[in-house]
Amino acid sequence: MMVNDILQVRGLRLGYGRAMVLNGVSFEVPAKGLIAIVGPNGAGKSSTLGAIAGGNTVSSGTIIFEGKDITGAAPEVIAAAGLSFVPEGRHVFSSLTVEENLRVGTFRRKDRNAVEIDLERVFDYFPRLKERLRQPGGKMSGGEQQMLVIGRALMCRPRLVLIDEPSLGLAPRIVDEVYDILQRLRTEEGLSLLVNEQSSRRVMKYADEIIVLREGAVQLRGEPSALGAETLHDAYFGAGTFDHDSAGGTV
Repeated sequence: MMVNDILQVRGLRLGYGRAMVLNGVSFEVPAKGLIAIVGPNGAGKSSTLGAIAGGNTVSSGTIIFEGKDITGAAPEVIAAAGLSFVPEGRHVFSSLTVEENLRVGTFRRKDRNAVEIDLERVFDYFPRLKERLRQPGGKMSGGEQQMLVIGRALMCRPRLVLIDEPSLGLAPRIVDEVYDILQRLRTEEGLSLLVNEQSSRRVMKYADEIIVLREGAVQLRGEPSALGAETLHDAYFGAGTFDHDSAGGTV
């Protein structure tokens, strides 16, 4: 493991019954880096993040976080170690207010003064959440809910955040706003990020490295500036048009 890697995944295999979903996936996430995993539906992107976060049982392979083997550890143990997971679908607690949603992740913390400081820190990055503090999470727009679940993850004081499909169903300008905030978190907080996306168009702008996953295996990886559209197309689909943007939903 390189000194500057916060996460190292080696030979990750995962299956459901006889069907293998991941077939020896390996990659690293450098400290303060943003690594993007892209690929078509069914490529194994969500399964990869779920395995790292402890939600999926790994058949074989190792997951090393900050020098410690967390393979097979319970999700709450992994979260307490400093790794937060934002799953696909913006899982907010609909009947709870924005503030209550944010505080959900802090119930195990005993440093209550620090919790208040962290809450204000989240509001600095997501001022819209402060404006809607008493509003139920279920009444917010899709973009606001995405900000809420990322803010909730930050309340756990993570050093690495896994985010599954942050642009899904959101208007492009909202996606850009979310990614701009993620970039600020990297530079201002030293946060490391591993992001899953179906489309690579937007992450080409932000990621340090792109990993193309297809059929449960890494097909290609490299810096965005070094990956040409044709090469990405072949790795991503094998056929069809690569220049596809899945972020064209609503706010």
